Amino acid sequence: MTMTAGNLAGPYDGPLRTGQPAAPGRYGSLLTLLPIVLLVYSALLPPEVRLTLAGQNLYAPRIVGFLLLPFLLLQMVRGNVPFKLVDGLALLGSFWMVFSFVLYYGFAQGILRGTALGLDVIIPYFIARQCIRNLTDLRRLLVLIAPGVVAIGGIMMLEAISGRLIIRSLGAAVFGPLQGYVEGEAVGASVAVGDSRFGLLRAYGPFSHPILGGIFMASMLPLFWSSGLRGWPFLLGVSAGVFAFSSGSSAALLFLILATGLLVYDRVQEKSDLLNWPLLIFGATLLFALLEVIAENGAIASLARFTLTPYTAQYRLLIWEFGTQSVANHPLIGIGFTGYERPAWMGESIDNHWLMLAIRHGIIVPFCFLLLCLVITIQLGRRSVLMDWRDRITMVGLGICLVLMVLLGFTVAYFGSALTWFFLIVGIVASLSARPSR
Repeated sequence: MTMTAGNLAGPYDGPLRTGQPAAPGRYGSLLTLLPIVLLVYSALLPPEVRLTLAGQNLYAPRIVGFLLLPFLLLQMVRGNVPFKLVDGLALLGSFWMVFSFVLYYGFAQGILRGTALGLDVIIPYFIARQCIRNLTDLRRLLVLIAPGVVAIGGIMMLEAISGRLIIRSLGAAVFGPLQGYVEGEAVGASVAVGDSRFGLLRAYGPFSHPILGGIFMASMLPLFWSSGLRGWPFLLGVSAGVFAFSSGSSAALLFLILATGLLVYDRVQEKSDLLNWPLLIFGATLLFALLEVIAENGAIASLARFTLTPYTAQYRLLIWEFGTQSVANHPLIGIGFTGYERPAWMGESIDNHWLMLAIRHGIIVPFCFLLLCLVITIQLGRRSVLMDWRDRITMVGLGICLVLMVLLGFTVAYFGSALTWFFLIVGIVASLSARPSR
């Protein structure tokens, strides 16, 4: 199994028709992808691989991001990252993360705590904007990360079958166990302990939680399936997506089911005069609205019954209930790492990324990021209809990946490797959706 020029140059016979100028030489193009490849592979390292500086934990993606920051700033100064209006939403959201902490904690502590969080978002976003200029770049990126993601998926499957956490345990043995945190303050060692589901261990892999690992791996399915790649990159990437089952996560299972259904729907609607994407979106919106009106406890509670563990779903509804009350009490700057008001028996975790951002920073931050995702998804759809059918399918798969990660963000908070990957996807979509198709 070797990496050939054919694998890297294109996924099918004949030229790639993405409406972009001819790609540079193979090695020059690969060099331009190096920053984003480094970020992806750093996201495949366990959180135990870290440095502690000025009281801040620098995990592998954060270390790589900080090292890439001078390069990124240089590229932006040179105009190699054309600024788009949607980039303003990313910048505003990241700025408000820092600003809200400055107002809540004071200047010194706010800058120290908030800047790290803001850069965790903005660096992956703009690295993706700078590196991925066309679909050829995206396909080459997928080829380069395919061995890494399938290796992690395979290890996760071994963890599930053997009942032992392999990567996190090795990371703790070499770099020491992680610290636990309550309201942003260290409270002692925190060791990953897996639980079982369906008689198998819920695999962590290198991720902070099985749910995050499951969503990360599941996102590979729509990306690789629709990529147009052939041969070993396609097989490795799709296999990595299937390995998401080893996380034992209902979110990962839902991701795989929805991604498969949407990919099938896209193929069917191509051949039908009755079906189209606006019709599907309207139908889904109407169904949600009807459930909200006629269901006993609303749409969210009704859909929650279909999770693998109804208790967990009900617990998330309590998080939503008390969390939204906290946002209503502190709408603009949030409450930082301070625990929101809730019953004493409830834990600190907020299993909802968008709610967590609103509680921590106020509603402006999740509003900016959600609006950004909505705008670039619409733009992506408009660009795709003008493309060669192979490229259109790739764009649809990319859009499906982003939409599902946004939706499942209502069931889990992204952080660490998963957060890096999410904003890399957002940056890729923003880059490709903002460029003309012809």
